[in-house]
Parts: sequence; structure tokens; C-alpha cells
Amino acid sequence: MQSKSKAIIVDANIVLRFLLNDHPQLSQKAKAIITKSTIFIDETVIAEVIWVLESFYELKKTDIVKNMSIFISFKHIESENKERIMQALNYYSLYNISYIDAWLLALRKDKKTTLATFDKTLQTLAQKKKI
Repeated sequence: MQSKSKAIIVDANIVLRFLLNDHPQLSQKAKAIITKSTIFIDETVIAEVIWVLESFYELKKTDIVKNMSIFISFKHIESENKERIMQALNYYSLYNISYIDAWLLALRKDKKTTLATFDKTLQTLAQKKKI
């Protein structure tokens, strides 16, 4: 995605400190970076943030989806795959699957192709016409 302004790439730890607001200094620095800059967010960073929120912080899936959806929706957050990330978040919220599996479903849909997997749940979802 080409931007008129120069976007900066942020690491997952910046996003985590921003979302969690759990560190007196680092959370404030993260907030300044995210709110005062045009940010480019890569889908691998999103996946890492979700994994950390789910596994380490043990946040509920509904809270993760809500917070990540709001974050991704910020106008100054850029991504080459913003719509696909939002679709993956939707699948992640609807089904009992990991975010990575949800990402694969969204990718399969965008690419209009099939998904090969040994995961029975993912296989079943990938075969549905509406997904």
C-alpha cells in the first residue's frame, strides 16, 4: 500500500503496550507512537498480538476481537490486508478456531481457492460455500 505520508512499522510489543495500557512508561510511549503517526501493521504482527493476548494474558476471544477490530479500524492504521484481517477476526469470533486458522479461511476466500488441512474443524469450515 502506497501512502502519501511515510508510515512506520510497529512491532507487536508496541501494539500490546498500547492495547493493554499496563506499563507506566512503555504504554505512554506506545500511545504516542500509535496516535501521532501513520502506522503500517503487518498481518504477522496482528497474529502475534492475538496469540500473546490469548495465551499469555488469557483474554477472552470476544475482548480480543473487539479491541483488535477497533485498533485495525483506526484511519491512520495502514495494512495491505486490512479487509482480510477484519474478515479473519470475524471468523475467529464466530468459530472455535485459532486466529491463524481464521486467517487461512479469509485467505482462501479472497484467493477463491481450496484449503488443504488435516484439521477436521478447519476442513469442514473451508468446505462451506458461505465461508
